[in-house]
Amino acid sequence: MKKHTKLFSAIFFTGLLPFTAQASDDFEISTKGGLSIKKTDGSAAFKLGGRVQWDYDTTSSDSTDEETFEIRRARLAAKGYVGNWGYKIQVNFGEGRGGDVADLYANYTGFGKGAEITIGRFNQPFGLEVLTSANYISMIERTAATEAFGPGRSGGIKISGVSGKDFTYAAGLFRDPVGDEADDNIASRAFVGRVTYAPINNGDSVLHLGAATKFGEQADSFGLEAATVLGSFHAQAEYMSRDEDDADDTVDTTYVQLGYIFTGETRPYKGGTFKGIKPKDGTAIEAVIRYENGFGKYADVGLGTDEGSQLALGLNFYPNNHARISMSYMDASTDTDNLDGDEFRLRVQFVF
Repeated sequence: MKKHTKLFSAIFFTGLLPFTAQASDDFEISTKGGLSIKKTDGSAAFKLGGRVQWDYDTTSSDSTDEETFEIRRARLAAKGYVGNWGYKIQVNFGEGRGGDVADLYANYTGFGKGAEITIGRFNQPFGLEVLTSANYISMIERTAATEAFGPGRSGGIKISGVSGKDFTYAAGLFRDPVGDEADDNIASRAFVGRVTYAPINNGDSVLHLGAATKFGEQADSFGLEAATVLGSFHAQAEYMSRDEDDADDTVDTTYVQLGYIFTGETRPYKGGTFKGIKPKDGTAIEAVIRYENGFGKYADVGLGTDEGSQLALGLNFYPNNHARISMSYMDASTDTDNLDGDEFRLRVQFVF
């Protein structure tokens, strides 16, 4: 980061994109992980960043056999603030996306960290795994449980806040699409809320506890979450259930995930979610194992939404703070039709 005492013109390169900027001693400019410009008095800031994830995938099941190489995610994001007002827009240019909007919201922070108001399109506050960025989840793909229960992004308004570094809350009213058609005009409303508490949170040691609920016109959902960090070891687990208005039975699911970083790093935790692993000296290496059982969307292994179980193994290499190379193997079976499927996936990721 540099401060300049005279007005100047310079060209900054972020990835392959050139930017021409003029700055004075009123601004601080950084190209460390994207492009950021900040007023030295802290009254305004802007940051441009993004991610690219390239995937090779081979899936074999009783219903399908396929091999693909695709851009899983390619996103460009801009965010910033002026005074107490902030914003974010994130656009996805991945395979078949064509520039659809992932996030688009404004927020007001004038009440302090204890109460922030957000309005627009963003992730609904339900679940640990779904709220941890796809850049930072330990396995390449999220669980079948999260795929089935996690409400994901939608339009709405929420209030959220933190107390110290140990307690967080979020609650809001959201548009709740009917069925799987997220772009359909037919939708109802849903209240979604989440609280987390970390009774232990000192960097190398973390104990995270959380609960979330969703009350909708179509279905009600409930979730419990727990996670821990003990040096290079980390673990997390979630339980989720849902009662649907047009079904007599409650469906539920559970997963447990364990991970270990062989090179000595610790998985970072902040504000009720996990962040990205940063190598201390050269490449960081992490191994992960995960097991889930119950109702889920087992599409990653070529199966449908059903009661079932799935075992996943993963290995991650972190050459630096921005790159990640990951491999995973998942094997699953469903109960209704006794179908089996497995998947091998390789991902190269760059985040800036």
